[in-house]
Amino acid sequence: MTKVGVWGFAYRNIIASCRGLCGLIAMSLALTVLLPQQLAADPIRHAGTLRGDHLSPPAATNGLGSVQTALTGNRLMWLVSFYGLAEPATAVQMLGPGENDEVAQLQFDLGGNGIDNIMAGSAELTDPQRAALLAGQWYVQVMTASQPQGVLRGQLHLFE
Repeated sequence: MTKVGVWGFAYRNIIASCRGLCGLIAMSLALTVLLPQQLAADPIRHAGTLRGDHLSPPAATNGLGSVQTALTGNRLMWLVSFYGLAEPATAVQMLGPGENDEVAQLQFDLGGNGIDNIMAGSAELTDPQRAALLAGQWYVQVMTASQPQGVLRGQLHLFE
């Protein structure tokens, strides 16, 4: 083997070793940064059933619905669906903190307009909002023109 061949061989081995070492370092950094984020990314889920008899006083309605939420960090995502109302919804709101029969403050206006509706969205929560949601003190309420105090209500409960 000539001197050039030996140096070329040595150079290739050094480069391959550096690439391998750099790859291991990059993989270690990625696992160190991404693994905790992935573990923390498992959402906390809540669910509720929207019914007229969940209101105080109960509302006479054939309407029904459901709400599902997923909380990751302070990011709340929701899916609300309802059907069978006698008239279009004028508002769908997420309220809290409030227990089963308490009236609470508006947290998010989710929209309205429809007898049968499906709505999804997301928002960033403050720390007090997050704490109240985790304590089961939030609910979703659907209002109509003839029932502005609510026609459907569903308390958000931890979904296990």
